[in-house]
Amino acid sequence: MSSPRIINGVWKRNIPVGWCKWDTCRTSISVSVLSTISTAQRCVFAIEDGPSCEIPIAEVRRVLKNEHPAANGAIVFTLDHKRHTINGSTVQMIVSP
Repeated sequence: MSSPRIINGVWKRNIPVGWCKWDTCRTSISVSVLSTISTAQRCVFAIEDGPSCEIPIAEVRRVLKNEHPAANGAIVFTLDHKRHTINGSTVQMIVSP
């Protein structure tokens, strides 16, 4: 799996199917991507053999603002593409097959 990068304002994370159970996936995002100086405007979480979820970076910042990063600088969270939530908080999300 390649490392996520920001291309044309979009930060993309490929999520292996093994990180998912039912409609939820455990994934992470780097604190540096969530910083206000990041060039990312949108996040795309592409679930292997499943849908892609596009979320504005402002929404991700809003729901993860009080989460503490792991030692590697990543914030781990649960993404639910059916309920359009991150860690149980509703977010603006476009789900594409």
